[in-house]
Amino acid sequence: MNKGIKKIIAGTDFSRAAANAVARAALLAAEHGAELLIIHVAPPLSKASLERLDFENSIGLEPDPFIKRGLCDAEKMALSLGAKVTCAVENGAAAVVLAKAAMRVDADVVVVGARGEGPSGNFGAGATAESLVERSKRDVLIVASPAKTVYKHILACVALGPVSGYVLKSTQAVRGSAAVNVLHVYDPLFEKNLISNGAEQETVEQYRLSEKREAAKATARLIEEWTPKGGQQPQVSLRRASSPSNPPYRVISIAASQLKSDLIVIGKNQRTLKGLLLGNTTKHIIHSIETDTLISATR
Repeated sequence: MNKGIKKIIAGTDFSRAAANAVARAALLAAEHGAELLIIHVAPPLSKASLERLDFENSIGLEPDPFIKRGLCDAEKMALSLGAKVTCAVENGAAAVVLAKAAMRVDADVVVVGARGEGPSGNFGAGATAESLVERSKRDVLIVASPAKTVYKHILACVALGPVSGYVLKSTQAVRGSAAVNVLHVYDPLFEKNLISNGAEQETVEQYRLSEKREAAKATARLIEEWTPKGGQQPQVSLRRASSPSNPPYRVISIAASQLKSDLIVIGKNQRTLKGLLLGNTTKHIIHSIETDTLISATR
């Protein structure tokens, strides 16, 4: 049931954030015995403009020295971390190029930095990473912090919908020797109705306990169905989404901090209190949480 990691793509614009992404991709490749392909995506070239400026025959004959040096440095770093690595340069929009490349080489995960700051401005956690998550049919890992060691504590976020199984599969694929906590943020839907209709405190507490038990049972069933038998089993963490001021992404952020998680795994189409996870919850996690985040694809 574990889909494993055999091929990894890392996108780079030679920024500090991209260097973190390449290092993380290299550590993953070394840990899992996977192949690593580092891609620099240069901005698209207009053929009409090249013809008008009479540059058409002079483009592409010799790699840009900056790009050549940057890829050479990235390759050396990846090799020093034990990865099997190759490098490539492609032209186009970063999200589109990386998503297509992942399909072309059958990559298991695409790795990018959380913030792009290189001269090309072609990577980053803004529109590019968000667009990549939406386009990619492969897992996308957004690296937010320097990669110093393999992952130690993973937080897998499940909503008990159909996509949650893929979250656990992606978690198993990437976990290596890491400890795993499975987080389910549940919502006692009728609690406010009980309170507003004057229910006694004891009744409200009984309802809360009942909802928590059901959430625990459902989470246990999900883990039993999607997690391989034997080996280190994940721990379960249940958190309640208690108010509009405590939305799912904030609950996830607090849980990640308390559990010392260095990787969050989520599903991009999981249903939450306010629609699809690819909506506000995912965007908040991508843009604000300073923890590496793996967005699981449904494949």
